[in-house]
Amino acid sequence: MANIDHSLSKRLNDAAARYQSHAGERHRAERILQGKDWDWRKIETPTRVLRRMQALGLESLAGEIMSGVTAPESIRRPHVQVGLLERILEENDLLSSRFLHLGSQFAESVCKIVIRRSGRILGSGTGFMISPRLLMTNNHVLENKMNTRDSTLIFDYYQRRSGITGPTLEFRLEPETFFMTDQALDYTVVAVRETSPEGVPIASRGYIPLIVESGKVLIGEPVNIIQHPSGGPQQIAIKNNTVVDRVDDYLHYQTDTQPGSSGSPVLNMQWELAALHHSGVPKQNDQGQILLQDGSVWNGTQADLDRIQWIANEGVRISSIVADIQNKLANDQETALFESALISTSAARPVSPSIKVVPLSTGLQGEAVSKEDWSDEQLDRLTPEQVATWVAQLESHSLETTLEFNLTEEAIVSEGDSWFDYAPAGLDIISCLKIFHRYPIYNVAEAGDTLDNMAWGTEYKKRNWQRREPPLEETVQAIQQYQPRIVLLSGGGNDVAGQELSALLNHKSSGLPILRKSYIDFLFDDYFKRAYQTIMHRIWEVDADIQIVTHGYGYPIPDGRAVIRVFNFSWIGPWLRPPMTEKGYTDRAVQTQIINHLIDRLNEMLQEIANADSRVHHLDLREAINDDDWANELHLKNSAYRRVAKQFHDLIRGL
Repeated sequence: MANIDHSLSKRLNDAAARYQSHAGERHRAERILQGKDWDWRKIETPTRVLRRMQALGLESLAGEIMSGVTAPESIRRPHVQVGLLERILEENDLLSSRFLHLGSQFAESVCKIVIRRSGRILGSGTGFMISPRLLMTNNHVLENKMNTRDSTLIFDYYQRRSGITGPTLEFRLEPETFFMTDQALDYTVVAVRETSPEGVPIASRGYIPLIVESGKVLIGEPVNIIQHPSGGPQQIAIKNNTVVDRVDDYLHYQTDTQPGSSGSPVLNMQWELAALHHSGVPKQNDQGQILLQDGSVWNGTQADLDRIQWIANEGVRISSIVADIQNKLANDQETALFESALISTSAARPVSPSIKVVPLSTGLQGEAVSKEDWSDEQLDRLTPEQVATWVAQLESHSLETTLEFNLTEEAIVSEGDSWFDYAPAGLDIISCLKIFHRYPIYNVAEAGDTLDNMAWGTEYKKRNWQRREPPLEETVQAIQQYQPRIVLLSGGGNDVAGQELSALLNHKSSGLPILRKSYIDFLFDDYFKRAYQTIMHRIWEVDADIQIVTHGYGYPIPDGRAVIRVFNFSWIGPWLRPPMTEKGYTDRAVQTQIINHLIDRLNEMLQEIANADSRVHHLDLREAINDDDWANELHLKNSAYRRVAKQFHDLIRGL
């Protein structure tokens, strides 16, 4: 006879009932979202939308979007029509590598829960730290103190680059210190022991804080879920997961989760916690019976859970859980522990408060090491995952997350390409300036950016041909906000690499000179110089006394090396050898001659700009970088970037 799990059946049927109760509203919202000229006011309230805009730093756009609705006079601009969710979704599409840095850091706070009773393993789930001591998961994962006391948490259970999992960290729970649960909202919050059996502090895992207010995600926005599906290694369902409905205390979203994912954090694109994942929404027949993938009726057992036909997922809204716990707190100790997990979007707070604080003087294996004592070998052995963790830990000092940061130190603003934005593949100049010299920097750089795009903007939305603003606009906004005395600029490398390099060469078989001299003269003497001058003049329009630091590049080696295995990307590049090979130039000496000539021209152009204006300072790095410093065709090793950053530091100190 089948062992029917009545609590599981009730949870699934309740989720299906909530999902079906809003079928009409959900289908209507889907039609509106898919329409060309849809009105966001038909699917979301002005209050929630305004709150979401403020959280995204879009206050200046609020008046344009609040056309025709009640909004404060200070932000309302009537008769201007702008698509709000279109803009929010566009913002979410503009992902810099910071998105990966933060995601990697948050993933360290998520663990597999091994559910035990009297030493017997009953199953598994997912949980995550919400403060330095408290863990959140589902009530149906940890139902009571007895199960909780015997269960364990497994951190770092994910597949490494080699394909193996481990080493992992195990922690025990401490329900006597704090235990709060609710079956209706399906949550459990419990204290974790302060250290693992090996003496590792649980606080070192970081945490994902609870934001008190509602409105962290709107219908139509994507969410991300960090999970341990079926008790396996950690996985992330990222971005292609859309919120389709909001029903009372619950969110419905379409994403990939499996049994074992119960208790996972549901995060918006800013990695803010929006919901606690607790159930799939099963497909039902006309009689309300849950269906399996083959069309047969589910028998109500855990054994066939994997075979259920899922149509959506359901999470419990964090704002509802927070309100419920606050009503149940019984004493000062409980209150103090729980309040350590709370932040408010309306209160001034540090950038990325959930990022765990690890002293920058901590070595690779956790030993205390002065940052000046890091060896080149140690730096060059850093994996992309370690780089991502390093850089994420710098977010509270980087100014990159928000323009509302309460700055107490003098800031620097930077704009550039991958030499300023290379993580997680490796360290870059900006990350080294932060790590080794402690500069607070607002960094507008994006790997692969060209001077063309930086100055004037070449990107547009393919969906509707709408042009995007050039990065220079964000740079100017940051300068207005932080009033820096120094701005760092990096650019030009991508304008002479890849297909752009091919355009500079005549084919070897043409009988013409190798380089298209007149075209190259035009690019360096006119076009690239005009791009740099455009950027500089916009900066000086804000403050004519700002000092600008530029840099050239060393002589790269066109040997076909690329960036290999960086998170979801298996191969990026190469950029130099392919275009020269396709034009018939396969001799290494000739290839080197071509590249060296272009690097020389770029440095000469930048030095001419600096010679013409005392506010511009050019760093010529050709002699500072040697052949052994290159990690691939366009980027340096971590140790070389640290050495280059030291030259920036010396110049900045002199200014």
